[in-house]
This record gives sequence, structure tokens and C-alpha cells, in this order.
Amino acid sequence: MTSKYPIDAEAALRVSMAKYQVLFESFPLGITITDKAGRIVEANRESELLLGLSRDEHQKRSADSGEWQIVRTDGTPMPPDDFASVRAMRENRRIEDVEMGIVKDKGEITWLSVTAAPIPLEDFGVAVVYGDITGRKRAEEKLQKLNAELEQRVAERTAELAAKAAELERVNKVFVGRELRMRELKERIAELERVRS
Repeated sequence: MTSKYPIDAEAALRVSMAKYQVLFESFPLGITITDKAGRIVEANRESELLLGLSRDEHQKRSADSGEWQIVRTDGTPMPPDDFASVRAMRENRRIEDVEMGIVKDKGEITWLSVTAAPIPLEDFGVAVVYGDITGRKRAEEKLQKLNAELEQRVAERTAELAAKAAELERVNKVFVGRELRMRELKERIAELERVRS
């Protein structure tokens, strides 16, 4: 964007930094920035809420720290080598939509969708952006539970219907057998009456 007012480099830098700070702090996703060694150097307000850590606590950690209690979607521990941030640094490419659970105090899990990308500046590592998908994960779990219950009900109802069908078949055979026996008896009676006459 060009301005009709000339801006010196220092003023342009201030404008750029002001925009960056507003975006960084007001963005509705958690954002963490690391240095090239993977140490966390910046974290926004939303990251504090999502991860349950203050900025100071963030900056005492690194992206691959063993202090993170992260689980996979199946509930098993996720090793640091599988974290989106660690993979992005190691592979020097953007890693998108990695779902992981952050285990907080009292075992509460906040589910996140994480994207990490290398920052192409000297001394910087990666930018990590993450959003809360806990509501979606709970809805998926509830849907899976309802599907399992429905499948169980269908299986039970199918078994009941199969049992009733088998009973009807048995009763039908009894009636058909009786009908055949009645016909045989009628034919025998008619034959006996003919012989008698």
C-alpha cells in the first residue's frame, strides 16, 4: 500500500510493529513464536487461555519440552518429535491441522488444531497457531457414542425380529402340517366311507 505522505524507515517500522502487536494480541487463535533453538520467545493472550500458562511460563519452555503433556486423538501420549512445531522446524516446512490434546491441571484436556510454519528470519524458529476444537471433539465423541448405541439397538431389534420370524416359521409349519394331516384324514375318511358303501 502506498501513502501520499512520505514515511521514513523508522516511522514505517513503528507503523508495522503497531499493526503486528494489534493483530498478535487480538487474533482469536493462540500464537506462539520460537527462536531457532525452539525456545518460546512470544505468546499471545489467547495462547495463555488455551494452554493454561502465563506468558512467563511459556517463555520458560521450548517447543519440544518434556513439560508439555500432550496426547494424540486416541488419548495416548504424543512424543515431542510429533508436535507440529518440532516437525515444522525439523522439516523446514509448514505442518497443518495437527490435532492434539493439552492436558491441564486436574486432567482436563483442551483439544487443539495446530499449524506451525518456519519463520524465514535469522534467529527465529517457527510460528505456531492453534485453535480450540474441544467443542467439536466432544460433539464427535457424543455422535460416536450415539452411533454405537444405535447400532446396538439395531442389532438387538434384528435379533428379536429374527427370533419372531423363526417362531412364525415354526408355527406356520405346525399349521401347514395340521392342514396336510387334516386333508389326509378327510381323504382316508372318504375312502373308508366308499369302502363301506
